[in-house]
Amino acid sequence: MNKKRVIWWNPYWAHCPAAQKKWALLLNRYSVLCVVAMACSLVAVMAIGIKQIAPQADTLGLLSLLVQIPAIFGLVYLYAIVDRCIPARVVMKEDRFVVQRGEAIAIVYFKDVAKLRVVVFAEKMIRLSIRFRSKTGSRTLRIGLPAELSLKEFLDNFACEKKVLDARDLFGKFSKESLKLSSPVASVSKNDRS
Repeated sequence: MNKKRVIWWNPYWAHCPAAQKKWALLLNRYSVLCVVAMACSLVAVMAIGIKQIAPQADTLGLLSLLVQIPAIFGLVYLYAIVDRCIPARVVMKEDRFVVQRGEAIAIVYFKDVAKLRVVVFAEKMIRLSIRFRSKTGSRTLRIGLPAELSLKEFLDNFACEKKVLDARDLFGKFSKESLKLSSPVASVSKNDRS
């Protein structure tokens, strides 16, 4: 078993897609437009209602809501940008993983790990998917591994099903196929045009 602590920051390439997925529901065009439309209609209904009940009341204060609502979205967008810039801190102790992002923390004990899947995209791009049992059922945690970590020593810490996939060749095939598809269009000679 591992007797020392290994600490690393989740790599940017592994962290950013997860952060984008997390914020996609709240920060898409449809959600923002719906909230702004609801707020504008609510302000209009409130202004008309107040004018009906108390005609002498000043309703210009309600117009400040039209500035405050975009300001709230601006703060949420700022928080989403900061959330993408600061990745999770991963600590591997002798008996557990601790993944910490801000105030959120995930602890995965090695005894609860059911399956490990390691996908190697490049020498410095290694993704680890940990399938573990929690109180609410089976869950998956995906993190990036640092390049300086020895995979053999790392995988020896676990007594569960382990699967290592090499995606470097697959990635190379995809890029070669896309080049083959685009090359006939790009390499039309002068003789073929006539």
